[in-house]
Amino acid sequence: QIEAATKALANISNYIIQRYAFAKMQEELLLRQHELLAYQKRQLETEHLLMAARFDALQKQVTPHFVFNVINSVSRLIYLGEHATAQEMLKSFSGMMRYSLSNLQSTVPLGQELECIRNYLSIQKIRFDDRLAFSISCEEKLRSLNVPFFSLQPLVENSLEHGLLNASAGGTVRIDAREDRGGYRIDILDDGAGIEPDILRSLREGMGKSEPGLGGSRVGVFNSYNRFRLMYGDAFRMGIESTPGEGTEIRIRIDPAGTE
Repeated sequence: QIEAATKALANISNYIIQRYAFAKMQEELLLRQHELLAYQKRQLETEHLLMAARFDALQKQVTPHFVFNVINSVSRLIYLGEHATAQEMLKSFSGMMRYSLSNLQSTVPLGQELECIRNYLSIQKIRFDDRLAFSISCEEKLRSLNVPFFSLQPLVENSLEHGLLNASAGGTVRIDAREDRGGYRIDILDDGAGIEPDILRSLREGMGKSEPGLGGSRVGVFNSYNRFRLMYGDAFRMGIESTPGEGTEIRIRIDPAGTE
C-alpha cells in the first residue's frame, strides 16, 4: 500500500510538473509571439518611414525647380568664366544624387549623411554667396555612428529655407557632432529668422505622432524624429529651441546606455 501510494504521489507530482511546464511553455510562446509581432510592426513602420524619406529626398532634390536652379547657376558661372566653381557645383550636385538614388539600407553612417549635407550647403553657398555661411564638425568616433537614412538633411534644409533665407542678411548654419557626457550629441544651429511660438508649439506637440496632420516643412521634422525614435527608442531625445529674430537650435542626443 505504501509503495502504491508513493507511485500515485509520484504520478501526481509528475502530472503537476508537466502541467506547470506546459503552462510556462505556452506563456513563453505567447510572449515571443507578442515580441515578434511588435518587432514586425517596428520593421514595417521603419520601412514605411524610410520610403517616405527617400521619396522626400527625391522630391526636394530632383524637382524641376531645384534642377533648374542648379543648371542656371552652372550656366551663369561658365558664362562668367568661373569654370572651377561650376565644376565644384556639379560635383556637389552629383554627390547628392548618388546618395539619394543609391540602394541604401535604412541606416547609414553619420559621416555619409554629413557629406550629403555638405554637398547641399555647398550648392546653396554658391547660389547665395555671402548670405550663407556654414560649418560642419564631427568627431572622428561619431562618423561611424548609425543614423536613419536622410534624417538630418531635411532639418538642415529647414534651417536654410525657413530660417536664414527669411532673414534679410542671411546667416550661418552650424552642424556639430560630438561625444557628450557618455552619449552622443548632434546640434543643428542657425542664427536666422527663428520660429514663431505657435509653430514651435505645434512642432513639439507633434513629435512622436506618426500622423501629425501638418504639412509643409514640418513633415520632414516629424519624419526624422520618428525614425530616430524607432531606431534608438528611449535612448534618443530631440529638442527644438527658437527665438524669433535670433535663430533656432535643434539638439539631438543619443545615450548608448539607454539601448541596453
